[in-house]
Amino acid sequence: MILFTSVYKTFEHQYNKCVACSINFRSNPKLQADIERKIKEDESRASEAAHAASLKAKESVVPILGRRLIYSHHIINEQKRADVIHWAAELRLGGFSKYGWPGVVVVEGAECDCKEYLKRLKQHRWQYLTVKGEETVSGEAGGRVDQLRRLPMGFEELGPDGLGEIAARCKESGLEAFYLASMGKNIDHIQVAEGRGEDASEGGKTVKAAKMPRGKKHDKMQREGKPHITKSGLEELVPHPVPSCIKTSPEGEVKIVIRAKPGAKMSSVTDISPEAVGVSLQAPAREGEANTELVRYISSILGLKKTHVLFESGHKSRDKVLRIMSGMPAQEVAGKISAAAGKY
Repeated sequence: MILFTSVYKTFEHQYNKCVACSINFRSNPKLQADIERKIKEDESRASEAAHAASLKAKESVVPILGRRLIYSHHIINEQKRADVIHWAAELRLGGFSKYGWPGVVVVEGAECDCKEYLKRLKQHRWQYLTVKGEETVSGEAGGRVDQLRRLPMGFEELGPDGLGEIAARCKESGLEAFYLASMGKNIDHIQVAEGRGEDASEGGKTVKAAKMPRGKKHDKMQREGKPHITKSGLEELVPHPVPSCIKTSPEGEVKIVIRAKPGAKMSSVTDISPEAVGVSLQAPAREGEANTELVRYISSILGLKKTHVLFESGHKSRDKVLRIMSGMPAQEVAGKISAAAGKY
């Protein structure tokens, strides 16, 4: 019995037709070898042409580097921690993460990969997850994203006390302004479009601009310690006096010392002293009801979700310490608490 095999191969780039060959492989092995060699040669030429076309296309593309600071209420779950690291490595994103309370992730790489990374993270269920800092940098046509990086390649997970380490690494990499702006800190020199409320673009970097405040609105922002844009085009923070009972930790968290007064007819800020913020609570001091009301009331004053106000100590004492996990600066916290107390 003679074995016949039909070999079909399409040479569209040469002939634009299908060539079918019926070959007796036992009686004519040389013909078989010649056809196999021809197929390999054509495949090689097609591959080289595709590679050349890809390189030519890349030469005309402007690389865009993306940078994100992602903030979460917490990162504790082992699967989430593993995915934060694995997906960053898979997408060639450099950066680092801090697990615990709060969870912070800083990544840098191709803008399209940063978007994909955030999309994947959002597949998980989070109590709170937001992008607090976002920055894009455009390179020159034909350049590479790697030429625009500030952070080293590779991704590292830091410990639960690593917020200060993140700040230090951003500073070492020339990203101190990005980190401070993302975490709501006071920045003295962030360039924006002067007083026009537009997006400034300098050196390929896009920076979001705020509108120039005027008149009564400006005066109100000064009282509340909110940012404003000066005529020189620099973003500044007009400081509200911050009492010593409202502190910023080295990790960037705002802490408030509270002296609770349960059993009141209504919840209110009664006084502010260097030692504590006095708060009357419309709840009795039993079974945690006063603590629940304190979190509700303080979060309402600050305009935050209740999940952003956590107890650090004093669950069973009238002297309590609360942690504000939203990234709101101490000046703004002090301004809003003072406004609630009627002190302008």
